[in-house]
Amino acid sequence: MVIPSLQKINENVDPVIWTIGIRILNGKRDKIIDTLKSKGIETRPGFYSFADQPLYNTIPLSNSSLIANEVICLPFFLDLRDNQTDLICDEFIKSLNNI
Repeated sequence: MVIPSLQKINENVDPVIWTIGIRILNGKRDKIIDTLKSKGIETRPGFYSFADQPLYNTIPLSNSSLIANEVICLPFFLDLRDNQTDLICDEFIKSLNNI
């Protein structure tokens, strides 16, 4: 089973949450993205490492590149209805259990 890792938010921060970044540690992030897409749930990779973008012409950043390939962002924004949030959570959990 995959054990995801959630983004930490400091208690002195009042965030505007429009997405939830989750780190998938077993190399199955892209499979989860594809599975959720087939259910009509749009996700995205968390970020792209500077080292993987020619514009920045930087040295290799192995930790940054590793994490960039492990983070998935799920949609969670203010206009989502409760049933949509439940669907996203349910399908995400199913995809974790089926990979």
